[in-house]
Amino acid sequence: SRIRGAQFDLDDQPVLLEPNDGPHHLHGGPDGVSHRVWDLAASSANDDGGRVVLAVRSPEGDGGHPGAVDATATYELHGHHLRITYEATVTAPTAL
Repeated sequence: SRIRGAQFDLDDQPVLLEPNDGPHHLHGGPDGVSHRVWDLAASSANDDGGRVVLAVRSPEGDGGHPGAVDATATYELHGHHLRITYEATVTAPTAL
């Protein structure tokens, strides 16, 4: 998502981020997780589809964000239905 002006307030303190969309911060910055190769964390297949879990780590300070983020994206195919689930854990309060 886009963070206007490449900054947000956290606990009444401004957090300055790296701008990469004019003056704004888009999708984690110039080297955000949307530009990285994610690791294959798990996969399985069954008769009507399968499941793939991708994982990525964003270290503390990445793009100016406080705290590290460990994120996963799970893709599950059941017949003609695709379900995508995103999860993340953080080491400090931050914007996701």
